[in-house]
Amino acid sequence: MTDRYVPVTDDASAWDRRVVRYADLSLPQTGGYGAARAEQGAWKLERGIIERDGREVAAAQVLLRAVPIVGGGLAWISRGPLGASAEALAVLRRHFVEERGLYLRVAPPIATVIVAPGFRPAGATGWSSAVVDLTLEEAALRARLDQKWRNGLNKAVRSGASVEPGTLAGFIAEYRDFLAGRGFATTVTPELLAALGRHMALTAFRAMREGAPLGSALIVRYGATAEYLAGTLLEEGRSHNAGQLLLWHAMTAMKTAGALRFDVGGMDAALTPKGIYDFKAGLGGTVYTHSAELEADNGGVRAALVRWRVRRARAP
Repeated sequence: MTDRYVPVTDDASAWDRRVVRYADLSLPQTGGYGAARAEQGAWKLERGIIERDGREVAAAQVLLRAVPIVGGGLAWISRGPLGASAEALAVLRRHFVEERGLYLRVAPPIATVIVAPGFRPAGATGWSSAVVDLTLEEAALRARLDQKWRNGLNKAVRSGASVEPGTLAGFIAEYRDFLAGRGFATTVTPELLAALGRHMALTAFRAMREGAPLGSALIVRYGATAEYLAGTLLEEGRSHNAGQLLLWHAMTAMKTAGALRFDVGGMDAALTPKGIYDFKAGLGGTVYTHSAELEADNGGVRAALVRWRVRRARAP
């Protein structure tokens, strides 16, 4: 049995056709996401597969970044490789660490810990979120809502608020103002959303009442999954529970459009602010948590410096 890493020249569309069959597919491993990150300039993108005796058994979209001054570089695989296993990680380590001298960091898309020679815990917890099964009937979905959350949804409907289609440009403008007003940083920047919109299907929704905006939500589709990307909530919207109305409408609209799963886009009991965590948890989805991030390097001084810089950047 021979495993090997094989770079592929797939564009975003070809990559998505390749990886849609993997059950552990998530947003960072889609072709559109990789293209968007590479378009922003800080990262270079590489796509590759792992073959076993000529048959594809895993796939990884890799972001590569040179480290200024220190030298060397980082190979970052977010929620990959798809088809993750100890054997797949060993192949990736051989290619990126031993052959190319890079510091390799991997966030495997599985719940169980992979024990792979040459890897160690990287000091960061795995991705956590929750997913709602959209194959359920709408009445069953409503029954799964937290009681307080459902009451808020009913209040929003009674207030006369409604949801209408939005535009990506309109969402980004409102989102930019929303972030500035809240004064907090996020990796889901307006610039990233604009880049994603050039490569993926994004759907915006706006909540309105008596002609006044209440808030908005942005959803991304990939494979059979719809995922909540970002949202805004204005003060008027908060008083009318527009957040519940927007998320419920977005989820049921994605169900109607054929999505089979709705991912709330990140929900970590330790890292997510309590208000946001409780809001997303109110949908009654099934919580999942991936295994902690892993790292591998060649043990040299340069690798240690790269590792230190990456760990510092990744610290909560």
